[in-house]
Amino acid sequence: MSVPASLMTLLDSLDPEQRAQGAELAVSLGMVDGFFATCTFEPDGLMWRPSGLFAAHLTMLPQACLAVRERVRRLVVVESMSPEALASLARLPRLAELTFFSVNMVDVSVLRAIDSLRHLTFSHLSLDLDGLQHLTQLESLSFERCKLKRLAAIASLPLHALSLEGSKVEPAPLPPNLTSLNLLSYEGRIPNLERLSLHTLRGSEATVLKYAQSAALA
Repeated sequence: MSVPASLMTLLDSLDPEQRAQGAELAVSLGMVDGFFATCTFEPDGLMWRPSGLFAAHLTMLPQACLAVRERVRRLVVVESMSPEALASLARLPRLAELTFFSVNMVDVSVLRAIDSLRHLTFSHLSLDLDGLQHLTQLESLSFERCKLKRLAAIASLPLHALSLEGSKVEPAPLPPNLTSLNLLSYEGRIPNLERLSLHTLRGSEATVLKYAQSAALA
């Protein structure tokens, strides 16, 4: 069922409140699947729209038919979402990767409801990492130019890949199972870096050289 132009005007409004009104109307009229027919699905499962995929649109996604929900494997979140709306993304059975870009606030603790989640990226935001310690299913975690609190919260995660590129954080031990680490433009100190068995390390020449020397002596 195609979505009426008047409803699409609300959903594509520059005003977040009007987008939210449009989302509520689309759900009540049973036009959620019609809206998501306007989205593009990349081969790797990324869903996006040329005119933007915003918080109001993502709140509709758990109401879409299973055929739509099963296609979504990657999402980029560009606006704050309520904890309830984030947790409801657990209804996407194949959602493996989430990226939060310049979002004012993220309650990371609710992400543990998404059992299928394997990769998380946070870009250009301030973040308290308490709560991430519950996401034991994660395989990779990336912080791009973020300001972070309590990095120690992730120390017990069974991560294979971690990026702290351009981020600011107090020194803390890293997960011991890491095989890939990105420290480009990261000026902080990493305690016990030499204890990691890395296959890939990106960072300053001094950091890489120090690690290589430590690994050679191990």
